[in-house]
This record gives sequence, C-alpha cells and structure tokens, in this order.
Amino acid sequence: MRGIYELLKGPDLPKKLTKIMSYFWEISGQRIGKKYKVDKFPSTVEDIREKNEKEGRIPIFVPHEINLIDLGRIFTFLGSRYARSKVVAALGSKYIAEGSPVIDTVNNFGWLWVEGSNLAPNRGASPKELEDMFRMQGRQGQSLRTYIVGGLIRKFFMGDFFDTQPIFEERGSRKTSSMLLGSSIEGRFIHAEFSTFSVDRALLMFPIGGLYSNRDVGGRSEEVILPPHSKTWLAHLFR
Repeated sequence: MRGIYELLKGPDLPKKLTKIMSYFWEISGQRIGKKYKVDKFPSTVEDIREKNEKEGRIPIFVPHEINLIDLGRIFTFLGSRYARSKVVAALGSKYIAEGSPVIDTVNNFGWLWVEGSNLAPNRGASPKELEDMFRMQGRQGQSLRTYIVGGLIRKFFMGDFFDTQPIFEERGSRKTSSMLLGSSIEGRFIHAEFSTFSVDRALLMFPIGGLYSNRDVGGRSEEVILPPHSKTWLAHLFR
C-alpha cells in the first residue's frame, strides 16, 4: 500500500504519521463532540518500511475510547443490511443500540499493524488455519472495530475501503471479504466487507460457522506496535 506513505517518505515519517493520524481523529471526534488523543508513534521508519514492503502491513491508530456506537455516529453511512436468515445491523444511525450483539474478543487499542491491502489477505484459509498462523506470527485475529477504523483510514488516505476491489476473470468479476476472528455474534465469527453499491449501508456483516472456508474470503489480523527496545527485551525473554 503506497499513496500517503509514499508522500510521507523520509526520516521524520513517524512524526508525520502521528500528526496526520491526530488530524484524522480530530476531525472525526468533532462530529460527535469528542476528543481523541493520538499517542506518539512508538517505532521507527525502518520498521514501517519493512512491515509495508515485506508484509503489506500499515500502521493505524485506534483510540482507547472509540467503540462501535461512536463509529456509527461519526460515520453515519456505515450500516449492515439484512440478508439470509440473520445479518446483524450493528452500525449506522438507524441501528445504533447499547445492546449491540457484536462482541469484540480482541480489544487492542493505540498503534496497530494491520494488513493494508484492498483485497482480503490469506484467502481460502479456514478460521482454525488463520488462528494457528496468526498465533505463530505473534498476531491476533482482527476485531470489527479495528476493521472499520482500518477501512476508514484506507478510504481517507487512498480513496477506497477494504474489500472493494474486484477480481476480474473471463466470466465476470467477484470481490473479497474478510473473516474477523477478533469479534463474534452469538459465538460465531464475523465475516465482513465494505460495499460499493450502497450509499447508506457501507458495511456488510454476516456471522459464519467455525469450519467456513471460501476462495474469496480471507482473514485479517492486528498486532500492537511496540517500541524497538520492547521487541529486543521480548526476544531475549523467549530465547
């Protein structure tokens, strides 16, 4: 993922990232009368480049105080539509409720690494395969909150949300969606995507079973960004 990160090249990239993420959350918070503090980016420009070029991951900031209800109030075009037997409407002005059925089992906040690609990564893997892979990599399955924030930041910087790029083939086109192992509805993982076909319902969500697998469905992860000295200490600890 390039775009804004190409424009921000240079040794002061961490400082610029902090500044531009502060601006994003300042204008977002103004829409509902809240202030969100953005911490200083904790790592280095070398770390950003390595994660981006080798792994396709980008840094985003998720405020500790932000929740699904606030996101729905700030970005009123978010929402979920009903389809099949039970698709949960958890966001959007018509669907905000304190008793949201979405449970985030992963609750990271602050600076996080997430996959920056439009197409869902790790397509075709089952939830169990994703869990095992993320565990080995020191990551966690992404929560719905992180997915929404990451998608909005991608839209802000790049002009498109996660999972909106079509895959073209001879018989037409298809698009990807992402499993979010960090959130659940009634004990079932969430399968989510952003839609390009609806102005007022940008977010689509479906609960899925634990054995689900599909060539167009991938899985996204998140990882808390640690200062360089913390990584060194952890490396010695688990040697």
